[in-house]
Amino acid sequence: MAMPHKKPIYPHIEQSTRFRSENGNVFFIILIGIVMFAALMYTFSRSTRQGTESLGNREAELAASEILAYAQKIERGVQRVLSRQISEVDLSFANDFDGDYVNPNCSVNQCLVFHPEGGAVAWQTPPEGVNSGENYEFVANQVANALEPADLTAIDLVILLPVNLQICAALNALTTKIDAWESDGTPNVANEYLGNFAGAVGSRIAWSVAPDTRWTGCFCEGSAPCDAGDPHYFYHVIHRRG
Repeated sequence: MAMPHKKPIYPHIEQSTRFRSENGNVFFIILIGIVMFAALMYTFSRSTRQGTESLGNREAELAASEILAYAQKIERGVQRVLSRQISEVDLSFANDFDGDYVNPNCSVNQCLVFHPEGGAVAWQTPPEGVNSGENYEFVANQVANALEPADLTAIDLVILLPVNLQICAALNALTTKIDAWESDGTPNVANEYLGNFAGAVGSRIAWSVAPDTRWTGCFCEGSAPCDAGDPHYFYHVIHRRG
Protein backbone atom coordinates (compact mmCIF):
# COMPACT_ATOMS: atom_id res chain seq x y z
CA MET A 1 0.00 0.00 0.00
CA ALA A 2 1.37 3.41 -1.00
CA MET A 3 2.21 5.70 1.82
CA PRO A 4 0.24 8.93 1.79
CA HIS A 5 2.26 12.05 0.85
CA LYS A 6 3.14 13.93 3.95
CA LYS A 7 2.79 17.66 3.98
CA PRO A 8 5.81 19.56 5.27
CA ILE A 9 5.56 20.31 8.91
CA TYR A 10 6.80 23.87 8.37
CA PRO A 11 5.71 24.90 4.79
CA HIS A 12 6.64 28.55 5.33
CA ILE A 13 10.27 27.57 6.07
CA GLU A 14 10.55 25.44 2.91
CA GLN A 15 9.11 28.26 0.78
CA SER A 16 11.45 30.79 2.33
CA THR A 17 14.45 28.54 1.61
CA ARG A 18 13.42 28.17 -2.02
CA PHE A 19 13.07 31.94 -2.43
CA ARG A 20 16.52 32.51 -0.91
CA SER A 21 17.99 29.99 -3.36
CA GLU A 22 16.34 31.66 -6.33
CA ASN A 23 17.42 35.09 -5.15
CA GLY A 24 20.97 33.80 -4.76
CA ASN A 25 20.99 32.53 -8.34
CA VAL A 26 19.75 35.87 -9.65
CA PHE A 27 22.40 37.71 -7.65
CA PHE A 28 25.11 35.41 -9.02
CA ILE A 29 23.97 36.05 -12.62
CA ILE A 30 23.97 39.82 -12.02
CA LEU A 31 27.46 39.60 -10.53
CA ILE A 32 28.75 37.76 -13.60
CA GLY A 33 27.19 40.44 -15.81
CA ILE A 34 28.91 43.20 -13.86
CA VAL A 35 32.29 41.46 -14.14
CA MET A 36 31.88 40.95 -17.90
CA PHE A 37 30.83 44.58 -18.39
CA ALA A 38 33.84 45.79 -16.41
CA ALA A 39 36.15 43.64 -18.54
CA LEU A 40 34.56 45.01 -21.71
CA MET A 41 34.99 48.61 -20.57
CA TYR A 42 38.64 47.95 -19.68
CA THR A 43 39.29 46.55 -23.14
CA PHE A 44 37.57 49.52 -24.79
CA SER A 45 39.47 52.01 -22.63
CA ARG A 46 42.77 50.31 -23.44
CA SER A 47 42.08 50.42 -27.17
CA THR A 48 41.21 54.15 -27.07
CA ARG A 49 44.53 54.90 -25.35
CA GLN A 50 46.52 52.89 -27.84
CA GLY A 51 47.08 55.87 -30.14
CA THR A 52 49.11 57.70 -27.51
CA GLU A 53 50.76 54.91 -25.55
CA SER A 54 54.11 53.46 -26.60
CA LEU A 55 54.08 50.23 -28.51
CA GLY A 56 56.37 47.35 -27.69
CA ASN A 57 59.55 47.06 -29.75
CA ARG A 58 58.20 44.15 -31.80
CA GLU A 59 54.87 45.94 -32.35
CA ALA A 60 56.73 49.06 -33.51
CA GLU A 61 58.79 47.02 -35.97
CA LEU A 62 55.68 45.36 -37.39
CA ALA A 63 53.90 48.71 -37.69
CA ALA A 64 56.90 50.25 -39.45
CA SER A 65 57.06 47.30 -41.87
CA GLU A 66 53.35 47.68 -42.64
CA ILE A 67 53.72 51.42 -43.31
CA LEU A 68 56.71 50.88 -45.60
CA ALA A 69 54.97 48.04 -47.49
CA TYR A 70 51.87 50.16 -48.06
CA ALA A 71 53.93 53.11 -49.30
CA GLN A 72 55.61 50.83 -51.83
CA LYS A 73 52.20 49.53 -52.89
CA ILE A 74 51.08 53.13 -53.46
CA GLU A 75 54.22 53.75 -55.53
CA ARG A 76 53.43 50.76 -57.74
CA GLY A 77 49.85 51.97 -58.13
CA VAL A 78 51.03 55.42 -59.21
CA GLN A 79 53.41 53.92 -61.75
CA ARG A 80 50.61 51.66 -63.01
CA VAL A 81 48.46 54.72 -63.71
CA LEU A 82 51.27 56.66 -65.39
CA SER A 83 52.21 53.66 -67.55
CA ARG A 84 48.79 53.95 -69.23
CA GLN A 85 49.70 57.30 -70.78
CA ILE A 86 47.95 59.21 -67.99
CA SER A 87 49.58 62.58 -67.32
CA GLU A 88 50.95 63.25 -63.85
CA VAL A 89 48.74 66.36 -63.65
CA ASP A 90 45.70 64.07 -64.06
CA LEU A 91 46.84 61.65 -61.38
CA SER A 92 44.28 61.55 -58.57
CA PHE A 93 44.26 60.18 -55.05
CA ALA A 94 40.51 60.68 -54.67
CA ASN A 95 38.91 58.04 -52.48
CA ASP A 96 35.78 57.27 -50.47
CA PHE A 97 37.39 57.97 -47.09
CA ASP A 98 39.10 61.36 -47.48
CA GLY A 99 37.43 64.03 -49.61
CA ASP A 100 40.48 66.30 -49.87
CA TYR A 101 42.05 64.61 -52.88
CA VAL A 102 39.57 65.23 -55.71
CA ASN A 103 41.74 66.26 -58.65
CA PRO A 104 39.56 68.26 -61.11
CA ASN A 105 41.86 67.19 -63.95
CA CYS A 106 40.90 63.53 -63.53
CA SER A 107 37.76 62.60 -65.49
CA VAL A 108 38.18 58.83 -66.00
CA ASN A 109 38.68 55.91 -63.64
CA GLN A 110 42.06 55.13 -65.17
CA CYS A 111 43.66 58.16 -63.48
CA LEU A 112 42.47 57.14 -60.00
CA VAL A 113 45.10 55.45 -57.84
CA PHE A 114 42.39 54.01 -55.58
CA HIS A 115 40.30 52.42 -58.31
CA PRO A 116 40.45 48.92 -59.86
CA GLU A 117 40.69 50.45 -63.34
CA GLY A 118 43.47 52.82 -62.28
CA GLY A 119 46.16 52.07 -59.74
CA ALA A 120 44.16 49.18 -58.26
CA VAL A 121 45.24 50.09 -54.72
CA ALA A 122 42.88 49.60 -51.78
CA TRP A 123 42.63 52.43 -49.26
CA GLN A 124 44.26 51.49 -45.99
CA THR A 125 44.43 53.27 -42.66
CA PRO A 126 47.75 53.39 -40.78
CA PRO A 127 48.40 50.85 -38.00
CA GLU A 128 46.99 51.74 -34.61
CA GLY A 129 49.39 53.39 -32.21
CA VAL A 130 51.69 55.06 -34.77
CA ASN A 131 50.10 58.51 -34.36
CA SER A 132 46.98 60.20 -33.03
CA GLY A 133 44.70 59.01 -35.80
CA GLU A 134 46.06 60.87 -38.85
CA ASN A 135 45.83 59.30 -42.31
CA TYR A 136 48.39 59.06 -45.08
CA GLU A 137 48.99 62.30 -46.99
CA PHE A 138 49.92 62.69 -50.66
CA VAL A 139 51.86 65.88 -51.30
CA ALA A 140 54.52 67.42 -53.53
CA ASN A 141 57.99 68.04 -52.09
CA GLN A 142 61.48 68.43 -53.42
CA VAL A 143 63.42 65.58 -51.85
CA ALA A 144 67.08 66.51 -51.96
CA ASN A 145 70.20 67.00 -49.91
CA ALA A 146 70.91 70.49 -48.67
CA LEU A 147 73.53 71.12 -51.41
CA GLU A 148 70.97 70.93 -54.22
CA PRO A 149 69.25 74.17 -55.26
CA ALA A 150 65.47 74.56 -55.30
CA ASP A 151 64.18 73.27 -58.64
CA LEU A 152 60.56 73.18 -59.78
CA THR A 153 61.27 70.37 -62.20
CA ALA A 154 62.77 68.29 -59.39
CA ILE A 155 59.70 68.38 -57.13
CA ASP A 156 58.64 64.84 -56.36
CA LEU A 157 55.36 63.24 -55.40
CA VAL A 158 55.57 61.97 -51.84
CA ILE A 159 53.48 59.98 -49.40
CA LEU A 160 53.74 61.39 -45.88
CA LEU A 161 52.52 60.06 -42.56
CA PRO A 162 52.79 61.77 -39.17
CA VAL A 163 54.27 59.26 -36.71
CA ASN A 164 55.63 59.28 -33.19
CA LEU A 165 59.34 59.20 -32.33
CA GLN A 166 59.31 55.45 -31.63
CA ILE A 167 57.84 54.60 -35.03
CA CYS A 168 60.15 57.09 -36.74
CA ALA A 169 63.18 55.32 -35.32
CA ALA A 170 61.78 51.92 -36.34
CA LEU A 171 61.19 53.18 -39.89
CA ASN A 172 64.72 54.53 -40.18
CA ALA A 173 66.07 51.20 -38.98
CA LEU A 174 64.36 49.63 -42.00
CA THR A 175 65.36 52.31 -44.51
CA THR A 176 68.11 54.88 -44.01
CA LYS A 177 69.75 53.05 -41.09
CA ILE A 178 70.25 56.31 -39.19
CA ASP A 179 68.64 58.05 -36.26
CA ALA A 180 65.76 60.46 -36.85
CA TRP A 181 67.18 63.60 -38.40
CA GLU A 182 66.08 67.22 -38.74
CA SER A 183 64.74 68.59 -42.00
CA ASP A 184 66.89 71.45 -43.29
CA GLY A 185 64.09 72.65 -45.56
CA THR A 186 60.41 73.47 -45.28
CA PRO A 187 58.52 70.26 -45.97
CA ASN A 188 55.07 70.47 -47.48
CA VAL A 189 53.06 68.45 -45.01
CA ALA A 190 49.59 69.89 -45.49
CA ASN A 191 48.84 70.79 -49.13
CA GLU A 192 47.22 67.80 -50.80
CA TYR A 193 48.34 66.94 -54.32
CA LEU A 194 45.60 67.89 -56.78
CA GLY A 195 47.63 67.83 -59.98
CA ASN A 196 49.68 70.99 -59.45
CA PHE A 197 53.38 70.89 -58.56
CA ALA A 198 53.87 74.67 -58.76
CA GLY A 199 52.36 75.17 -55.31
CA ALA A 200 55.16 73.14 -53.76
CA VAL A 201 58.02 75.45 -54.79
CA GLY A 202 60.24 75.90 -51.76
CA SER A 203 58.90 72.77 -50.09
CA ARG A 204 61.90 70.60 -49.36
CA ILE A 205 62.66 67.45 -47.45
CA ALA A 206 66.37 68.05 -47.20
CA TRP A 207 69.33 67.17 -45.02
CA SER A 208 73.01 67.95 -44.71
CA VAL A 209 74.34 64.76 -43.12
CA ALA A 210 75.15 63.09 -46.45
CA PRO A 211 75.30 64.06 -50.13
CA ASP A 212 73.25 61.13 -51.36
CA THR A 213 69.50 61.37 -51.95
CA ARG A 214 67.31 59.35 -49.66
CA TRP A 215 64.03 58.44 -51.29
CA THR A 216 62.44 57.05 -48.14
CA GLY A 217 62.87 57.51 -44.41
CA CYS A 218 61.62 59.46 -41.44
CA PHE A 219 62.50 62.97 -40.31
CA CYS A 220 61.63 65.26 -37.44
CA GLU A 221 60.68 68.85 -38.02
CA GLY A 222 62.23 70.93 -35.30
CA SER A 223 65.48 72.11 -33.80
CA ALA A 224 68.12 69.56 -32.83
CA PRO A 225 68.11 67.31 -31.03
CA CYS A 226 64.91 65.52 -31.99
CA ASP A 227 62.68 64.55 -29.12
CA ALA A 228 59.20 63.18 -28.64
CA GLY A 229 57.71 66.68 -28.68
CA ASP A 230 58.81 67.39 -32.28
CA PRO A 231 56.59 66.51 -35.27
CA HIS A 232 57.88 63.37 -37.01
CA TYR A 233 57.02 62.31 -40.54
CA PHE A 234 57.56 59.17 -42.54
CA TYR A 235 58.04 59.92 -46.22
CA HIS A 236 58.44 57.85 -49.37
CA VAL A 237 58.83 59.18 -52.91
CA ILE A 238 56.10 57.58 -55.02
CA HIS A 239 56.95 59.49 -58.23
CA ARG A 240 60.40 60.94 -58.94
CA ARG A 241 60.54 63.92 -61.27
CA GLY A 242 64.12 65.15 -60.88
